Amino acid sequence: MKIQRARYIKRKHLEAAMIVCWSIFILLLMSLQGCAAKVPASGAVPGRSGTPIENALAYNASLAEANKTIAQAVIDASSGAAPMIPVDSANRILIMQSKVADADRNLTPLLSDVGNLQKNAARISSLLDDIRGAAGTLVSSGDLGIKDAATQKKIAAGISNVYNLADAIINTLVGGGLIAK
Repeated sequence: MKIQRARYIKRKHLEAAMIVCWSIFILLLMSLQGCAAKVPASGAVPGRSGTPIENALAYNASLAEANKTIAQAVIDASSGAAPMIPVDSANRILIMQSKVADADRNLTPLLSDVGNLQKNAARISSLLDDIRGAAGTLVSSGDLGIKDAATQKKIAAGISNVYNLADAIINTLVGGGLIAK
């Protein structure tokens, strides 16, 4: 008679699944509300929806956080006695993450300089294309080369979030009439 072991979810897998679920939930809420930023009420002044630039800045902050989460997930999965990500796969993902971080570091001050958005429109579009290109390469390949399915799903969701948030930034700026496409 075979003795079956109890099946359970490891804490790190549960955390990964929760992060993916919350990311999807937040993106769903943002798309249903039509904007990412809300200005809260203060005193006698009622709250309001964010302006297009406030929304773009909020999307940009979310993009930076999603990108940071990717790096941390790769580092966590690569450490330990039995790494879940082969070195070559971890390198590809971290190179993409680094490219996104570099582009975002250049993008943030351009978005914050509201008075010169039109002047900086070409550079903003170029940086967002760089971000989408870096993330899109890994998204389109489908397989990140990660042995663990939960880790693969978590990192793939993070990369998709980065790509989608870059799209949201450009669409918000163009839709708000802040820059031309």
